[in-house]
Amino acid sequence: MAFLPRFYRNPAIAVDLGTAHTRVARSNRPALELPSVMGERLALRRGVVVDKDAAVAVLKTLIRSATNRFSRPYALICVPTDADDRERAAVFDCVSEAGARAVFLVPEPLAAAVGAGVDVSSPYAHMVLDIGEGVTDCAIIKEGGIVASRAVRIGCGDLREAVTKTILSEWGLSVATDEAESILRRIDVERVASEKELATITGLDAGTRTRVRLSIPTAALYAALQPALSAILHSATTLFRDIPHAWGSQIIDTGLLLSGGGSLLRGMRECVAAATLLGVSLADDPLGAVVRGAREMLPFADVL
Repeated sequence: MAFLPRFYRNPAIAVDLGTAHTRVARSNRPALELPSVMGERLALRRGVVVDKDAAVAVLKTLIRSATNRFSRPYALICVPTDADDRERAAVFDCVSEAGARAVFLVPEPLAAAVGAGVDVSSPYAHMVLDIGEGVTDCAIIKEGGIVASRAVRIGCGDLREAVTKTILSEWGLSVATDEAESILRRIDVERVASEKELATITGLDAGTRTRVRLSIPTAALYAALQPALSAILHSATTLFRDIPHAWGSQIIDTGLLLSGGGSLLRGMRECVAAATLLGVSLADDPLGAVVRGAREMLPFADVL
């Protein structure tokens, strides 16, 4: 990778435009973060820009905070490996309109690997599974780039939605997003719960709209997670199955790196290990690995 000294003469920022949160980092400063919403309007859904004005507003706020209102920085922004031309163009346009002078795109798993300290220039293959809010992205990395990948537009949001829908259909309670997130974080996704295990929840009765607190079987919630969880795991197991044997042998030695918000769910590391039969390690700061890696890649942006 060639070194680009001009990045040290002009402002340069790394951007992780996520479904749930957007993060921007510059130099060695701490990353700045905002929810990917403007008021009640979602900027992205399943990794795709669905409201350009909302996305631009979020990005503009963060870019100005990271630089200043007069700067037009270079921006390195992360995208899913399966992003098509239209989706990539939408991201490019949003970052440009938010104030970037030039925009470079990099695959999210590659940035996550760099941010986690993986030697991506190594001739040995490494495997990364990034479980985000709306996208699960799995990639094989060697010699500085991604040589194989598989992404599904399913993530933590789908797991949370499964919890919400099950509680509403089975117990007639409407739970807020924060409550659904709290419930999801308490479920062990790797271990089948016994019928005696209970989860205490708080929600609004769908009929009376009064606040209700009750205990429900954790096993029912565990079962509700299985379709989305299976799709997440399937992306990793099928990718590993389909790569050349030589890469597979190397990955058996190097293991699988887990990143993204989904990696923090109870039992997720063990669940991925059981499905792939690989050694699984958790990235330091799984939520910030992507933007941290992108920041480290800034000097090499135009050769990625």
